[in-house]
Amino acid sequence: MNNSLQTENILQEVTPFIREMLLECGSMAKDFRKNGIDFELKADGTKVTKADLAVQKFVLDKLTSKYPNFRITAEEILDGKYSSINHENMDSDFRWIIDPIDGTSMFVQPNETFFGHAIALLYKNKVIFSAFYAPEHEIEKFKTNKWSGILFEASELSKGILVNEKSSFINNNETSFKERRIILDKVNSEKLNIKDFKAEFKSRSATLSLSLLASGHENSVVVFSNGNAAIWDVAPGNYLVEKAGGICVDKDFKNIFPLEEGREALKLKGQITRPVISGEYFAGYPNAVKELLEFKTM
Repeated sequence: MNNSLQTENILQEVTPFIREMLLECGSMAKDFRKNGIDFELKADGTKVTKADLAVQKFVLDKLTSKYPNFRITAEEILDGKYSSINHENMDSDFRWIIDPIDGTSMFVQPNETFFGHAIALLYKNKVIFSAFYAPEHEIEKFKTNKWSGILFEASELSKGILVNEKSSFINNNETSFKERRIILDKVNSEKLNIKDFKAEFKSRSATLSLSLLASGHENSVVVFSNGNAAIWDVAPGNYLVEKAGGICVDKDFKNIFPLEEGREALKLKGQITRPVISGEYFAGYPNAVKELLEFKTM
């Protein structure tokens, strides 16, 4: 079987399989929230809960059973049989990227809905499938009777992205954004020359921010983030934005994916190589991102 046919066959079965899995993840997360959520701080200062660990174990059980030879990179460090999951099947061309709960800081707050479950599939360092499910976040025009929350998904077999199974695109011909909001996600605005632009600061799931941008729901043009962003923070949402007609680039207007060697460099607790993108990255309408980056260099 040639590579393109193999990939196409995998993608045809991946979409319904992952959709069902993510809906189950959402049910698990909502059950954990019923009695309040305690959290601990990891070595990098981010929050982790029992729900993060339980959801990740559930996802790994599902994926390793159906795709035992695929490489997996997941955010949390688990004990037992999954303690070395990030170092297994290193020669595989296929690689799952998993964030069991993206936006844990929102998840631990009872009334917040800006969190969800993110997954992407890479083939030779290029994303070919992505899905994100926010089980308690709803958008009126995308509501469905099939499930609660909102599910974003796309693959190399799809045109644009699906939002609760409805097609959605952004306007990639947008040229000006000086009168629109700019979403600053976990960014120190003093580092950016944005004084002439309207800005809104948010701290939430990075993938949800990117998904809302991709769906055209956010009345914004660009999403920023900075620091050492892990691949699970970027890969799922980046792909959704691109499939919707947008771009995700670094400060030099260079595409983040396919992932280059050398991007994966930060070791956490000496146990896991954590893929990172250093510095800001910019997502949104191609012309608007280009305009902003040119403005920053003036």
